[in-house]
Amino acid sequence: MWRDFQLVFNWLPIAAVLKDAIFFVHGGLSPELRTLGQIRAIQRPIDVPDRGLLPDLLWSIPDEQAEQWVEQDRGGTTLAFGPKVVKKFLEENNLQSMVCSNRFNLNST
Repeated sequence: MWRDFQLVFNWLPIAAVLKDAIFFVHGGLSPELRTLGQIRAIQRPIDVPDRGLLPDLLWSIPDEQAEQWVEQDRGGTTLAFGPKVVKKFLEENNLQSMVCSNRFNLNST
């Protein structure tokens, strides 16, 4: 049954944008992410690799104390990112706010 769930997850959307303003993602951002087009370009279905854009989008975590990018160890290596990273991403993509479903909401205002 676990494998069946994994097969379904390989098809699920990675992120969404609501009303051209709010970016929704399970985990967070990636140092590799510059544009939303990069997310659209990820071919589905896909097994999640150990490192790179996709696992960062799924497992990176917002950390209000982080200045930029910080490595975290949560049962595997993942990244934490701070408010400056969020603000830059939102500005560069003409978005207003971001919702990370595995943590909390960081808003640029």
